Amino acid sequence: FQVPTDIFNKDEIYFYPNTEWFGENSPVLTMSHNSDGLVEIAMVRTASSGAFGRGKLGTLQIEGTIDVDGFRPAEDEIPVDLIFSDAVVTDGTGQKFAIQTTSATIIYQFDSEKTETSSTPEVTVFPNPSESQLSFHARNNDELVSVSIYSITGALTYAKSDIGEKNFTLDHNFIEGMYVATIQTQKGVVNQTVVISR
Repeated sequence: FQVPTDIFNKDEIYFYPNTEWFGENSPVLTMSHNSDGLVEIAMVRTASSGAFGRGKLGTLQIEGTIDVDGFRPAEDEIPVDLIFSDAVVTDGTGQKFAIQTTSATIIYQFDSEKTETSSTPEVTVFPNPSESQLSFHARNNDELVSVSIYSITGALTYAKSDIGEKNFTLDHNFIEGMYVATIQTQKGVVNQTVVISR
């Protein structure tokens, strides 16, 4: 995927694999490389058996900012077009297949009221529902400190401390049900409900 780096920070592009169908009965090895907005991703099943089916292979998350000169009225807006191209999948025999890509337009709108930068932590947790993997991403120049997962009865199911990164991925084998993820960042603590579905 070629991501436009004039708007999106090339250091804020992340890929989170979704192995729920691709990794059925097989661990999956995933590698990604980001060079100036060109995101190259490789996923391979480690078992000798193949996988048949269709579905999402992963999630590409990008963050960006836009600089605006001067003052603008509240009804003003700036459209930013996003185009993703050159998405190719190579199978085990070396045959290449193009992936259909989509384009999108982000509309930046301006509020006439004064806004202040929030100090409340913002954390993205996905996929949710989850089958075997949870990814945590701290936004807005924040970092993850710790992640704790509690069952609906309040029992501690998982705990990880001293993370010190924006991203953390957890491979799990939790039983089906509803859980609460307590995520501590440098800016504070946020709780999020997580559903495990197999």
